Amino acid sequence: MQNRFIFENQNLTPAQLTRVRANNAYLYTVISSIVANKGELTAAKRKIPKYVNQAAAGKLSFPDTVTNVNTNHLGAKFRFLLTELDSSPKAREEFCKSAFYTYFKELFIGSCANGIEWDDFKRSNSKNVPSFTVNESSALVNALNIYINEPGTAVGIDMSKAIDTIVKQAPNGQYKLQSTDDLKECGELYDAVVKQTKILQSTKGFKECYNFVEQEEERE
Repeated sequence: MQNRFIFENQNLTPAQLTRVRANNAYLYTVISSIVANKGELTAAKRKIPKYVNQAAAGKLSFPDTVTNVNTNHLGAKFRFLLTELDSSPKAREEFCKSAFYTYFKELFIGSCANGIEWDDFKRSNSKNVPSFTVNESSALVNALNIYINEPGTAVGIDMSKAIDTIVKQAPNGQYKLQSTDDLKECGELYDAVVKQTKILQSTKGFKECYNFVEQEEERE
């Protein structure tokens, strides 16, 4: 059965797919900071100001005209989400109860795919690690770097669909913050998050960069 939240290739070129993945990685970077702080944007403004300012302008890393993908005003919807969270405690409360928050939190922990958290991965000594990875960065950050740059990597989540589970458009065209309560939709979003996690943890570059270290070994 087709999952509405999984991105379909649409006969895009490799360069276009790279830009779509870059858009996803940018969104994940901002969302992960917001989720970690339960809807508060203070830490994100301080740590990733470039990305937050970009989001506040309603811009993706690459516009639809460059990716050749109709994202259905994804940048504007993400902008609305951030401005609501930044100005309304009620919005932050609604956000933290949402399936969007709950499932993306699992993506950023990493355990929803194989029970392995990002913190369980330790940097390897391989000489074949991609040059664009950074020793000091977390496994998740480098997984996203590799996800963007490794040719042939699947996109995973269609963020133009995922955003609609938390930002709705009223008949008058105005946006409103409203979490979906449709269980089928929630299940599909969760399955898409699991698939995205597997994609990030299974690229060739990531396997070169990181080894899984079992918790029992770490405690010894």
